[in-house]
Amino acid sequence: MVGPFDSEDAAYSWSENDAFSGGIGGSIVDDSYTTSEDQGHYEQKATGQHWVVDVAGHWE
Repeated sequence: MVGPFDSEDAAYSWSENDAFSGGIGGSIVDDSYTTSEDQGHYEQKATGQHWVVDVAGHWE
C-alpha cells in the first residue's frame, strides 16, 4: 500500500492523470526521512518506511 493506493505505480499514475486532466496533481514521496516546513517552522524527523501522497501541501 502507498497511501490509499495499491502500489507506488498506482499512486504515480493517479497523480499524473489528475494533473493532466486539470486537477491539482501532487507528488509521491518516501518520507522515511523528511523535512517539512509549517509556517516558517522547520521540522526534521525520521519516520521509518512510510509513504505519503502530498497533494497541494496536504500530508497523509
